[in-house]
Amino acid sequence: MIPFTRELASRLSGSNVTVNCVHPGIIRTKLIRVLPVSWGVSVHHGAMTVFNLATNPKFDGVTGKCLEEFKIVKSSPVASSQRLQESLWRLSLRRAGLTAPKATITPEWIANRSDR
Repeated sequence: MIPFTRELASRLSGSNVTVNCVHPGIIRTKLIRVLPVSWGVSVHHGAMTVFNLATNPKFDGVTGKCLEEFKIVKSSPVASSQRLQESLWRLSLRRAGLTAPKATITPEWIANRSDR
C-alpha cells in the first residue's frame, strides 16, 4: 500500500490532490474474534484515525505519507524503493487493463475533467 501511495502521490505532484495511506490499527470487530488476543482499538478510534487525516489542517498539503495512530510514520526502506513503486504502478495498470498514456493523471487532466 505504501509504495503505491508514494508512486501515485508522485504522479499527482503539482495538483491539489493529496494521496496518503492510513493504518487505523487492529480494530476490535468480529473479524478478529478468531485470534487468540483480546486487544485492539475500538471501531470509533480506528475511524477517527482516518477522519483525522481527512480533516485536520496539520495534514493540508501532506502527500505520499503513511499515518498511524494520528501521526505520520516513517516507512521501511523496502516501501521507499522507487523501483518497487514503479513496478507496483505498472502491475496496477496491467491488472486494470489500462495503458500508461490513458492512465497518466496530470494536473491539467484534473482541472479539465468533465465530471466536475
